[in-house]
Amino acid sequence: MTSEEFMSLSMKDKLKTVNKMLEKEEKDHLKNFSEKVGIPYSDFTKIMMDNDYQYNQTSKKYEKLMSLEEYEKKSPVRDKLGR
Repeated sequence: MTSEEFMSLSMKDKLKTVNKMLEKEEKDHLKNFSEKVGIPYSDFTKIMMDNDYQYNQTSKKYEKLMSLEEYEKKSPVRDKLGR
């Protein structure tokens, strides 16, 4: 995949492509991905961060960041009594 092809993808497709390719990497996951696509590492990570995605080193995937306010709107936190 070229940098032009990657940049023309929707953010959802970028995320799917990145995470699929990261699964195949053994080390230096993000650096290797950015080299394969031909995008400077810093530009690549900025694209992902600007769209609220953060790299999770444990799962080796990009995941969506969610603020506490967004989280509470989607799944209200219940107190110990289940209210």
